Amino acid sequence: MGAEASVADAEDLKLRYRCCCKSLHVKTASLIIAVFEFSYLIYEIFSSFYLLSRTGDQYILSFSLSLFATFLATVAVTLLLITIKTTTPYLLIPHLLMQVTVIFVLFAMCLFCIFAAFAGTCIDLTIINIERTPLGEEALGQIIVEPYEYRTISSALFILLIFASAVTFFLVLFEVLMFKVVLTYYHYLQEKAYQKMQTSSRQTPIDCEHSLNDKNGDPLAAIATTRSTDLNSVPVSNADIRDFTNPAETDC
Repeated sequence: MGAEASVADAEDLKLRYRCCCKSLHVKTASLIIAVFEFSYLIYEIFSSFYLLSRTGDQYILSFSLSLFATFLATVAVTLLLITIKTTTPYLLIPHLLMQVTVIFVLFAMCLFCIFAAFAGTCIDLTIINIERTPLGEEALGQIIVEPYEYRTISSALFILLIFASAVTFFLVLFEVLMFKVVLTYYHYLQEKAYQKMQTSSRQTPIDCEHSLNDKNGDPLAAIATTRSTDLNSVPVSNADIRDFTNPAETDC
């Protein structure tokens, strides 16, 4: 009965922790995320080495920082794979911290692109026609109100920055979705471990049931029962019983 209940609880747990419109379990989705992240990290490593070979020492500082960040990300993704193999929830914490960091960085990049699109592409120009003579320079110094003002906006740069803002915003949403999947997997492993602990605590050893009294569980009664069982197990012959019951006959 307990085994059937534990199996039913495990099946219910699997059904509750599904994602992507209930089409994938969080464990499978986490494995897909790990494979995707590993593919991106491999691409990042190769691109960093390629850029270093093309630029030389000018790129050495950026290359070092990129390689260090890639190493930390690789450790976090490796721990995610180990968690999927060993079902240890606390190994997911470095990966969750990495995802939070990536979300903040992408969100900051999105805000920067929006700010640059609306504030960094505007240039104010004032065009004044004067003669290069002492009289013209004197007249230039006396001008208070600017006669001509033109505002030029680089449309190509504006469109590029808006496109970059949209891309980074969708990357933020995608990273938030992956973070939610991994966090749900973390909760799933915790609940699974708690459920397993409850199942093991409900199981009563068979030896304890036989060693205690069926009515009140009195230890002294259990000891007496055990001693009587031991005495009954001692082999006694009929001759010994006859000698014990008729001692006078043996005296004669």
